[in-house]
Order: sequence, then structure tokens, then C-alpha cells
Amino acid sequence: MNKTKDVLKLLGLFITPIFILLTVLIKLKIAPFGEESIWYIDLPAQMTMFYHHLYDVFQGDSSAIYTWNYGMGTSFWATICYYLSSPLSILILLFPESYMPYSILMIWLAKIGLSSVTMSYLLKKHFTKQGFIIFIFSISYALISFSITYYFLPMWLDAIYLLPLIIAGVHDLLKSEKHSLFLISLTILFFANFYIAYMVGIFVFLYFVAECIVHQFNKKELINRVVLFFKSVFFAFLFTSFITIPTYLELRSNKYTSEAIELTTYLLNPLELYSYFFNGTTPIQNISIYAGLVVLLLVPLYFFNDKYHVRERVVYGLLVAFVLFSMTSTLLNMAWHVFEMPNGAYYRYAFIVSFLMIIFSVKALTKLEFSTIKPLMIVLIFNIVILSLANKLFNQTVFNLDLINRNIVLLALFTVILVILMNKKMSSKVHTLAKIGLCLLIFIDLGLNIQAVLVNYMKVSRPYNWYNTHNPSYSNAIDRLHEMDDSFFRTKVEPSLSQSKNESLRYKYKGMSIYTSTGQAEHNLFLNQLGYPANTRAAGMENGIFLSDTLLGFKYVVTTQELDDRIYTKMFEEEEINVYKINTNLPLGYMVNEGFMTHIGETDLFSIQNSLINGHNSDAFYYEQQDPQLTLNGLVSQLDAEGNSLLQRQTATSTPSIEANISINETRELYMKVDSETYKNVEDKIEIFINNTPIVALKTEISNLLHLGTYQDEKLTINIKLKDSLQSLQTPVFYTLNHSMLEKQINELKGESLVIKDYSDTNVRGELTVNQDEEMLFMSIPYDDNWKVTVDGVTTEYTKIGNFIGIPLEKGTHEIHLEYIPRILYICMGVSAVSLLGYLVLVFGGRKKDRKRSGA
Repeated sequence: MNKTKDVLKLLGLFITPIFILLTVLIKLKIAPFGEESIWYIDLPAQMTMFYHHLYDVFQGDSSAIYTWNYGMGTSFWATICYYLSSPLSILILLFPESYMPYSILMIWLAKIGLSSVTMSYLLKKHFTKQGFIIFIFSISYALISFSITYYFLPMWLDAIYLLPLIIAGVHDLLKSEKHSLFLISLTILFFANFYIAYMVGIFVFLYFVAECIVHQFNKKELINRVVLFFKSVFFAFLFTSFITIPTYLELRSNKYTSEAIELTTYLLNPLELYSYFFNGTTPIQNISIYAGLVVLLLVPLYFFNDKYHVRERVVYGLLVAFVLFSMTSTLLNMAWHVFEMPNGAYYRYAFIVSFLMIIFSVKALTKLEFSTIKPLMIVLIFNIVILSLANKLFNQTVFNLDLINRNIVLLALFTVILVILMNKKMSSKVHTLAKIGLCLLIFIDLGLNIQAVLVNYMKVSRPYNWYNTHNPSYSNAIDRLHEMDDSFFRTKVEPSLSQSKNESLRYKYKGMSIYTSTGQAEHNLFLNQLGYPANTRAAGMENGIFLSDTLLGFKYVVTTQELDDRIYTKMFEEEEINVYKINTNLPLGYMVNEGFMTHIGETDLFSIQNSLINGHNSDAFYYEQQDPQLTLNGLVSQLDAEGNSLLQRQTATSTPSIEANISINETRELYMKVDSETYKNVEDKIEIFINNTPIVALKTEISNLLHLGTYQDEKLTINIKLKDSLQSLQTPVFYTLNHSMLEKQINELKGESLVIKDYSDTNVRGELTVNQDEEMLFMSIPYDDNWKVTVDGVTTEYTKIGNFIGIPLEKGTHEIHLEYIPRILYICMGVSAVSLLGYLVLVFGGRKKDRKRSGA
């Protein structure tokens, strides 16, 4: 009977915060309960797509080690470990893959519920036996602002439900030298997300030190506990080294922090920091320290309560002060973030503050009868004064009159209830009603804060139906393409069709675009040198750069546009989606000469592109700048502050225009480069006519280039008319791409290319015949030391060509095999397995000896 009762209590603790959260979601009509959305930044762009790949891994359809499906081929293990290794990730299998967004929502809710359960365990075992206090503060902990704000980065929320267990393990270790709970919970956190585990680790160490100071152990006791603490940490690290070490090395290679950061500066002042403790003040992916308004009243009461030893209050006061001060200091804040300045979400350890505030509140409420009304009133007045001045002290857009009044009313009501609970003369019935009132008021307070947080995200999130935009035609087109061609090829997708740089993971096509903290920064930066928009964390193909797209193995284009049949062959249509084959396409590998993919000293996009095939000394001009004579109508030419030629509208002319005449020989694509301001919403600023026919320019999303079409052996008169919204623009520059010349060169490269016989996520096997010496096999696979290359069965050293793989080959026919072998991962797996086995042998061997001794 007692076990059933305990299970029901735990079920209530699990369900209650989820119920409160679902109530707010329903009230706000957030999908799936309406047409509002909280699909913000990384949730659709990263998490959803990563979970799609993990789903395929669980189904045995993809590799956890490596994938071709984004970034042109990259390790996926670090992505799993950084984003997806939560034990709760397995829950995605409860739904069909097409319901992935709601699977992630379910994982978020599960973590919220577990946070309440684990906090109740900690509070009951080590802080209070009062069920009412355990209940309200377990729910409060589950619904802290951090857990709500970072719903879109759910991999961090494992720390919320595991932290209470880890702290409970610390108390077990200190009280009875039992370390099992500490070791197990810490191991699970290392496994779930080692990045956030680093921050928890800092806090747990500080908490351990604080507890040692409070308890004043003798020398022997202290040494025993310190050894046991660090031994547990060491074993937890060893057990999960196959997660932590490879992922850390991957992250370390991608430096994101600017060298210009001043470490001695301050991020915000303490008063501003205090403002974030109030209801409804948590900003989008920023400081999230709110843990309920009642803690603002109870925490000071804990520090005023002389029933707790002065040493304890001083030590814990210093601990929370240090964590809060870290949020104001650039240096300390970076230290909490593995000495990197976060790219958004600047205080990823803020939940630690909320945790401490709740622990202090539990202590205060447990011994509330020993507190007096005077300090409570001082705290109330202080907060009312702060709130009264908030409109002048803090952000006025946040602290509007409604928010200020809401906080004042809630604080006043909390104070009234606490005064009643302090009064020992009140009857038990009145105290019971006060407790019920306190519980309901806490739930209302939490619910209002959840609503305020989510409303902020609703304003900046994607539409509720983002997930199936362009479907089913888009997904059907990709599936049909794969059914039609089962060879190794890469696919370029029109940017307007794609919902994320990582979307190729969802649809399982081989793409270039990528957006992750665990990608190959060096490769991304090389793509940036080629002209693609890219940085250390992301690379975007956009509408592509035709020459380098061809060299990098892109064979098909999926688009809503009609493409020119001189360059593309239409394969099929799927409703509004067209799929084309690029006529001048190259396979994954082919033979190249010295100088391939080098562009020494070149900075201009087209100069770089022209040098890719034959080196920077090449005299081949695939891309050529055209210099037509411009005729200006209603525009005057002048120089801007940077020395650029600026065309300024003359007020007397109603429709200013630019006319240019260009003669096209052979088959060429025509591009026009405009300034960045004109490029933004260009369709609202200019109209383009070629030979008196209006055209719709295609934005390439690269270097402000507009694609004006394909032409062959003809004279073009280009007329650019300015709309009323455009007062001036820089003089446009015209370029052409000579497809006739490029096709000849591509066909030569194709003559000595790798014929792929078999491939998987981690293997490529093929054959080719080399016709001459002093050539190199170029593989458009991002360079990675983990590839093992064998030529005719013999392991062969490979080199970099650009940032891709180059394999030296002699004249003749060769069998080529590439296998991806992440050596460090496999070594760390061995270390983890041996460590776990050794630990279990020690534990069970020790127990066996103890039983023998007791039997003797």
C-alpha cells in the first residue's frame, strides 16, 4: 500500500508541472493546440534535423559515425554527443518520423516532469520531511525560467533533472561515504551532455567545498571524502570518455571567440541582474534565473534565520554571490563556458542560481516559525521600491506598468500568506488554507511567467506549419530522385524550398550546407574562400556558384524555377517542384594536375573561381567581367565616401534608368552584381528588361549577384529601371560564365574519373585508370585525418587539395578504397569499456570479500 502511495506521489510530481505547462500552451494556442508557434532558431534549424538523422541511426539506416548528407560529408559522432545523447532521445521512436517536432516537444515535457521528481528526492532525503514544501518547490524547480527559455535547446535540460540527484549524491558521500548515486548520476550527465556537465562540475565542486567547510570534518574524514569525490569524478569521466574526448577535440578545433574580447570588462551591473528575478522579465535566450517570486521573500529569511549556523549562511552566501558575480564578469562568464564566449544564450549555467534559490527557500520555509515579520516586511518594501523605480532603472519595454503591478500584487499576496504561516496562534485549519493558497499562488506565478516567456518566442518563431512547407511534393521529388539514381551524387536545392541548412539530414540527400557547433570549421572557412557564405559554424550553398558546384560533384538541382535546357536536363516534375540534371557534372573523384584548387593571392570571387581548375596562373577566363558603355537616364554619377561609383537619382526625372549593351558569344550565363542595400528586396527597387522583355532576376544569395539568364551568340540591351523606393545605387557590374569553354574542360576531367562500385556512410570503393604520371586523384570529400586510404590493397598516404582529399597515383588501373576509421573514438570506447569492467570487478570483488569476512 505504501509503495502504491509513493508511486502515486511521484506520478503527481511528474504530471503537475507538465499540466501547468500544457495549460499555458493550450491558452496561447501553440501548436499542436492551435496555429501559434514557438519554433525558434535552433529548434527547427538544428535539433529537428539532427533528430531525424538519429532516428535513422536507431532504425539502422544511417551511421552514427559519419554522414554524407550535410557539409559534403562530416563526422556525426560529435553532433550526437553534443546535441542528442540524452537518455530520453530514445523517445523519438514512440512516434512516426514525420511527427518529429512533436517527439521533441514530448522530450521537453518529460525532462520537465523528471526535474520535479528528482528535486523531490533531494529535498525529502536531505532537506525537509514536510510533503507540502517538497511538493511546491519541486514543481517550482521544474518550471524555472531556464527550463522554459531553453525549450529550443533541450540537450541542456538533462542537467536540470540530474543536478538534484548529483547533489543528493554529494550529501550521501559526505554523510556516509557512499558514492554510488554521485557516480551514477554524474556519469549519466557526462553521457547526456558533457558540455553542460562541465558547468555542473564547477558548481558541484564548489558545493562540495562549501559542505566540507560547513560540516568541519576532521583531517582523516576530509581526506577520505575528497579522495572519494575525485575518484568518482575520475571514473565518471573514464566511463564516458568515448563521449567527452572526441566531442571536446571536435569543439576545440572550432574556435568561436573573437580575439578582441576584453576579459576585464563587466557584462551588466548587479542591480540589472537582480531585475531578472521578477516574474515575466526573462529575455529571449539570455539571463534565466527566475525561480518564482516567493523565493525573493524566502531567501533573505533564510539568511536572517539564526536557527541556521552563521558559518553555513556565510558559506552559502559566498557561493551564490560568486555564481551571480560570474554573470557580471566577462572573464568568469567565459570560464563557465569552457573559456569561450557563447554565440547567444550567454548564461548557460543560470539554472544553478535558480537551484540555490530554491534550496535556500526550502530551508527558510522549513523553519519559517523561527522567522519574524520584520525582515519579511523589509524585503517586501525593498522589492516594491525596486519595482516602483523599474521603469526608470531597467528596460522600459520589459518593465511596463502591467508587469510592475503584477509583481507587486503577487509579492504582497505571498507576504500575507507567509505572515499567516508565521503566526503560531492561527488555527491548523487557517494554516491549511494558507498552504493551499500558497500552492495555488505559486502555480499562478509560474504559469504567468511561462506565458510571458513563450509569448516572447512566439513573436520571433517560424510559422506553426513550417515543417511541411512544400510537402508532399518536395519530399516526393527527393524520394523519386533517389529511386531513379542510386549512384553517389550531390544535390543542390533552391534556398526557398529549404527550411534549414541541415535539412538534407531529414530528406537524406547529399548537400553542402551545414549549421552546427560540431562541424569542420576549417572546411567551412575554405568554402568561404571559394565564395560560399560560410563561417566556423555554418556553410550555405544558397543558389550555388556554378563552376565550383560542378567541381564538387553536384549533379542534380531541385527547384521551383524553369532552368535553361542548354545547361540542364529536366528529369521530372513533382507538382510545383522541378528536378534537373546538370549537364556538366563530375563524379566524387577524378584526376587533376598540380595547381588544382589553389587560388594564391586571389581575393575576387570570380578570379578565385577561374583559378580553381588550373591554378592561379591560369589564363582561362570562365567568368569574365563585361564592361559595357552605360547610358544613364535621370541619374548622375558620383563617388561615395569609399570611392565607389554611385548613381544618384535626379529629382526631375520620374523613372530613372540604366542602359547597357553586351554582345554574347558562345553559350554564357549573365550575372549582375549590385550593392548590398539594393540587393535587399531588390524586386521592390528595380525592374530589369533585356531586349525589351521584362525578366525576373534570380538572387544567388552570394556576393550580391543576380542571375539574369542564359544567352547564346546574341546582342543584349539591358535596361534597369529604378522604382520610387530607390534613390541611389552603386554602378552595377556585369559578368558572364562561358559554358562552352567550361564544358570542354569538365569533359576532359571526366575522362579520368573514379567509377564507384560500392559505397556506404563510412566506405567508398571504386576503380579508375590513370593515363599519365604526375597527376593526383581529387576526392571532393572534406579532408579528415580519420580516413584510411588503400590503393590496390596497400595503405596510402593522402594529402590536402584545397581542403579536400588528394591521393597520389601512378599511371595504370587502380582499385581505390576509402574507409572512415575514427581512431580516437575507438580508443576511447576501449578505455570506457575497460574502465567500467575494472570498476565492476573491484566493486563486486570487494563485496565478495566483505561477505566472506562477515561469514567468518
